[in-house]
Amino acid sequence: MLRTLSCAVSALLLCGVIAFAADYTVSVTEIGDGTITGYKMKGKDKDEKTTTFKVAKDAKVAKGMFDKETKSFKAGDPIENGLKNEMFSADKLKEGKTRVRLTTEGEGDAEKVTTILSFNRGK
Repeated sequence: MLRTLSCAVSALLLCGVIAFAADYTVSVTEIGDGTITGYKMKGKDKDEKTTTFKVAKDAKVAKGMFDKETKSFKAGDPIENGLKNEMFSADKLKEGKTRVRLTTEGEGDAEKVTTILSFNRGK
């Protein structure tokens, strides 16, 4: 009885943790102090309004890769200096070619970006 209850509680907690994680593809327009602002992408189309995401202090920033076998995104090499790298400069963001895959944890006001995978479009 106790073992069954313990397994049920563990399964519920695991489902709760998974439910609080989300992934977004974003066309970045601005990077502020601890925030990323941009348009959420739906296929090749952008949302009409921008969204601002809070970035966790220990967020992982890496080059993104698409794994054809698993049909999912994964992290490649880490990006030196994280969001302070030249690829995220205001001039580069104005070109409109900076796309990132954001993984968030939490919900509502507590939602924070934990992983940023960069996908450069164009040279």
